[in-house]
Amino acid sequence: CKEINGVDVFYNEVTYKFVPPNYELTEEDKQNMERPDYEISYGSDEVEIMVNTGISFVKGQKGYNMFCWDGDMTTEEWFMIAEELIQ
Repeated sequence: CKEINGVDVFYNEVTYKFVPPNYELTEEDKQNMERPDYEISYGSDEVEIMVNTGISFVKGQKGYNMFCWDGDMTTEEWFMIAEELIQ
């Protein structure tokens, strides 16, 4: 979390593992699921790992949430976008 002009901006990064319906969890999967930044999602045709990053904040009566899949933006770049929107 970073405060920008009196607004708390939250950065979020979560790793998602998409798996087929019949996928059996590995020991590594079970360990990873203990982390708050890791999710397994059933229903994919094949195993695929993607990282979701983004920011969220509330300014006045409006909430803002921006994210991307497998993006290359740094945490600071996300905060720069938030700063532009807040100003």
